[in-house]
Amino acid sequence: MIRLITRFSFLLLAANASAVDFAHDVVPILKTYCADCHLADKKKGGFSMNTRADLLAGSENGEVLKLGDGAGSYLIELISTDDTDIQMPPKGDLVPPEKIAILKAWIDEKLPWEPGFSFGKAGWEPPLKPRTVELPPAKDGRENPIDRLLDAYLTEKKIETPGPASDEVFLRRAFLDLLGILPPEKERAD
Repeated sequence: MIRLITRFSFLLLAANASAVDFAHDVVPILKTYCADCHLADKKKGGFSMNTRADLLAGSENGEVLKLGDGAGSYLIELISTDDTDIQMPPKGDLVPPEKIAILKAWIDEKLPWEPGFSFGKAGWEPPLKPRTVELPPAKDGRENPIDRLLDAYLTEKKIETPGPASDEVFLRRAFLDLLGILPPEKERAD
C-alpha cells in the first residue's frame, strides 16, 4: 500500500511540474531572437521583455500576449508569419518551429517566470533602498544612536534605565560576544 501511495505522489508531482523550463528553454530563445530589440535597455515599439510585468504590459500597439492562449497571442503570430513587413525578428535568423512551439507552450502555461529574474541591468541592485532611521531625541546626554533607540524602548515599556555595567559584567559580556566563551579565571582576577 505504501508503495502505491509513493508512486501516486510521484505521478502527481510529475503532472504538476511545468512542461517548459523557463531558465533552460525560454531564456535562451528570448536572448537569441529578441535581445537586439526588446531586452536590457532596448525597447523598440515600446515593447520590453525584461520582466514578466513588462512582457504582459504589451507594446505601444497594445496587448502582445494572451495568457493561456499561445496560439492566439500576437507574439506567436509575429514570429511565425511569412509576411516580411511584420515578421519578427526583422533581421537575422527566424525563430525555428520547434522553438515557436516552446514559446506557445510557455504562454499556454501562463508564463511561469523565475522570481526576481530580469533581463535588465547586469549589475546588482538592492531589492529595497536603505531606509533612514529617525532617532528619538537624546535623553540625559546619551547621544549614541544605540542609546537613543534603547532609551525610547525603555521609556515606552516603562522600564528603568539600567546603570553602567561593572567591570566584571563588562568583561564577561565582551568575552561571550567576541569569543563565545567565559573569561578565564586569570582575566577575571585582574
